[in-house]
Amino acid sequence: MDKRIDLSLIIVNHNTCQLLRECLYSLQRGNEGVHFETIVVDNGSSDGSPEMVAQQFPHASLIRNETNEGFAKPNNQGLKIARGRYLMLLNSDTIVRPRALETLVRFMDEHPEDGASGPRLLYPDGRLQPSCRNFPSLWRHFCDMTGLETFFPHSIFGNFETRFHYDHDEEVDQPMGAALLVRREAFQEVGYLDERLKIYYNDADWCLRIRQAGWRISFVHDSEVIHHGSMTTAITNRQLEQFDEMFQNCLYYHEKHFGRSTVVAYKFLTALGFFFRANFWRIALLIQKSEDAANRLAYAKKALGVGLRFWRVSV
Repeated sequence: MDKRIDLSLIIVNHNTCQLLRECLYSLQRGNEGVHFETIVVDNGSSDGSPEMVAQQFPHASLIRNETNEGFAKPNNQGLKIARGRYLMLLNSDTIVRPRALETLVRFMDEHPEDGASGPRLLYPDGRLQPSCRNFPSLWRHFCDMTGLETFFPHSIFGNFETRFHYDHDEEVDQPMGAALLVRREAFQEVGYLDERLKIYYNDADWCLRIRQAGWRISFVHDSEVIHHGSMTTAITNRQLEQFDEMFQNCLYYHEKHFGRSTVVAYKFLTALGFFFRANFWRIALLIQKSEDAANRLAYAKKALGVGLRFWRVSV
């Protein structure tokens, strides 16, 4: 650790050259009040991203991977060389607003009991982007699969993401990993991101381990970061190419923290929930053909198929 560096920013990139450029430029505007270093880990980009970083942002440390290593491993690569008092995971599709970093660092300095914190996220048009969530659990999955979360969003069945007003600082479970700051002492206590969670659930797992170690995690409302929202995975998610990995990561997360019996219950709820969803959207599509209904039906059928396959393989 270098005490002269307040914050180490770790940005993982895969073929988001223009967004990455905007992100790096934003760090140079209005964040003079905090001493930070920038670490870019490129995941085998073919769009000129690493060359752009090397030429236009020579002050940034650049790690080049030959292939796309997901999210957890490249962030760990950045964490291994980070020197700051605080460590921050930052998506390449973000724009950091003036003084956002200074505000986060000041908040953490004033709250030594906090092991991590996250800023307010905004969509590019200025709308609030819900970013604080409950930890994934069997209870949350039950509320989701049974529809209780949808029909009673502001009750005990609702997700914290939909109930939280984002207009004040508050202790939370999990800020979104798109912009997540962690205290070095907390990191040294809980360790790196779990690389078995290659893309999904690694930020939830990290935050849960931080909480289990006795640290608080907070949302800081007056630090703002614009987040385009899943730009690096949007295309493949629309094609449902990563659903298998998401589901497998989810099962591993639940078994790791809650045991094998929870995984069995999770699989049962998944199969049951998506069975009803698939039939609902099949009927809706027959009544009125729409692209939305077709997409939802495709997603439900894919989810049901994956859930049943995982059920047959390991139960």
